[in-house]
Amino acid sequence: NIESTLRKDPSTEYYKFKLPFRTSSMRSEIIHDITALGGAPIYIAISLLPFLIFLYFQYINYGTPLAFLEAQRINWYHQLVFPWIGFGNLIGYALSSGSLSTMWRTDLVMLSIMIITLILAKKNINAFFMIFGFGVILLTINQSFILGTSRYMLMVLPFYFFWGKFLTKHSLAKQIVLAISISWMTFNSILFLLSKPLF
Repeated sequence: NIESTLRKDPSTEYYKFKLPFRTSSMRSEIIHDITALGGAPIYIAISLLPFLIFLYFQYINYGTPLAFLEAQRINWYHQLVFPWIGFGNLIGYALSSGSLSTMWRTDLVMLSIMIITLILAKKNINAFFMIFGFGVILLTINQSFILGTSRYMLMVLPFYFFWGKFLTKHSLAKQIVLAISISWMTFNSILFLLSKPLF
């Protein structure tokens, strides 16, 4: 497999782009990886180009490049806050007894799972993927009115790498997770067909 190949030939370049896991031979290559990122500013600038075009589009059509943020503030009460404030608000929503409390409790569980996963995976997953994962969490809880956290948490890539590797090594756990996932998907599909929301 790829990992055994890398142990035999650590000079290969393949793992830098395709393999998210660290091996003992890879750790000695971290400095080389950082050096190889000399062109990173160029790639970052290219990735920002669509965002800048979006800002320009808003400015031309609505008179301000921040029109989207204004719409979020007016319609969804979203404002930028410190992460501990957003996290505290989410806990408060989860402990409430309103009509959306079940959704917020689910969001809190998903957020907790992702944080725990990142902590467990810190020694196994490539640092760049970890930074991306923590960045997703930070951006999610940096808003005053947290909504839809579960769907944002699906972007935490280390979750798939870490637990995918774990389940590959533990057959029984994999079968249990598959059974739960298939059952849950079937249950929600039936609710969708019956047009009955879960909450």
